[in-house]
Amino acid sequence: MNPSGRWCCLKLQQAVQPEVLSGLQAVRARISGVERPPGLVSLTSTGVDRASGTLWEEMPLADDAELGRPFDPNRVDRYVPSTLALRMAMRGPSTTSEVVDLGRNLAGALAFLHREGLQHRDVKPANVLFMGGRPILGDLGSLGTGEEDVSFPGTEGYMPPDGASSPAIDVFALGRSLYECWTGNDRFQFPSLPRTVVEAEDWDRFGWRLNRVLLRASDPRHSHRISTAEALLEQLDWVKQGGRHWSRRDVIRGGVALGAMAGAAYVWRSLPRYRAVWERLPPQRFGMETWNGAPQLCDWKRRRVHSLQANDRIGLVFISVSLDSWERTSLEWTGYPKAGVAVRDPISGTIFGVESFTGDLVRVNPEGPTLDHPEVQLVNDPRFTGPCYWNPHQRRVGRFDGYGNMGVSLGRREWNPVSGQWLRVTDADVVPMPRAPNQVFPGRDWNHWYLFGGSGSRTGKQGQRDPDLGAFNLKTAVEVGGG
Repeated sequence: MNPSGRWCCLKLQQAVQPEVLSGLQAVRARISGVERPPGLVSLTSTGVDRASGTLWEEMPLADDAELGRPFDPNRVDRYVPSTLALRMAMRGPSTTSEVVDLGRNLAGALAFLHREGLQHRDVKPANVLFMGGRPILGDLGSLGTGEEDVSFPGTEGYMPPDGASSPAIDVFALGRSLYECWTGNDRFQFPSLPRTVVEAEDWDRFGWRLNRVLLRASDPRHSHRISTAEALLEQLDWVKQGGRHWSRRDVIRGGVALGAMAGAAYVWRSLPRYRAVWERLPPQRFGMETWNGAPQLCDWKRRRVHSLQANDRIGLVFISVSLDSWERTSLEWTGYPKAGVAVRDPISGTIFGVESFTGDLVRVNPEGPTLDHPEVQLVNDPRFTGPCYWNPHQRRVGRFDGYGNMGVSLGRREWNPVSGQWLRVTDADVVPMPRAPNQVFPGRDWNHWYLFGGSGSRTGKQGQRDPDLGAFNLKTAVEVGGG
């Protein structure tokens, strides 16, 4: 609640160096007092606290996701902001018309920022808010001119492979976001189309046009990509106009009428057409709002998949689903550490949940399920945010460092259940990769873990490209032995 007694969203961003803090403030000053489009979140007020090195921004609150209407102060303890990511999880894919209208709103907001010489640099469904039912581009934490170094270079899968700093990175991210909203697929499945999209009634008039625009907006090749938000807005207007899609069937009919080309056209039309079709399970089977499944949490022997997730409103939520009967077991615990990253001991079946920064952890026995909170000597390191793994030789849970406040690293620690200490296994300064990705993959025997890619540079600073690393791709791998 602000000093005037109005509920609001308050975003804090820390910058230790005074010049960085001044730069953040200067960027926001460029859009203050300027008439902005309705698709961009408004900054009610902004300022800096130089003593703590903090930039603060006050913004209006998004709609209540559960009620689908503006924020109600009487529900402040149950309020969850309505975002595009949450709406997709609750309602599933949107229609072609809805996606086009959504894209035109957000492209207009990006066009405004680009005209002011700014780039958003973190467009994704989780950063699209709904205010009064209208989609709004929010979270200006990564806003910049494209010339400065950034502490967070964007979200993997929404950033183009070239990583070049230009307005085209926002166009690429918006294209992938609209693809997810339209198809229900994950961004990494681009450009596959599910059968429900290509067989929809509006495909021949609007769908094929939208697909063509999204292919160009998120083309991995920089030279083939739509380069500006204004150009994308024009293309979406073209989709909205609609138009007959002359399919192969139409070509065949024309060939039959001509007679001489009928046979060849028919053979060509009859060739099999392949499309990747993915099965989408109903969200209610899993409880998507609190689902945090990972490959290392699967119990293939008992054919069950598990999830251990920290929920701000509930606490810890454990969900287990049978792959045969879809029978679901769930349990909630309050008053325990927010263990958002988990790993499973494949022998005993015990699941360990580890809290970021502090290193506090819990143990879950899926057979109960029961929860155990052992004594832990806390780490309290802002870099302690990477993925977990299991050491089958020492029978210990381990975790990688990730990215912290203004720095990155790839150290490794393992928890000793006897002493309760997190033992430093690998020195962060000698590992060739500076940051662990969000996911690690176990080998068949669980003796090795594989990490692919990662972002940052050997200097430990995010946002800098290292030619030997190749940020956000699979050029570099690190193999971590279990022994």
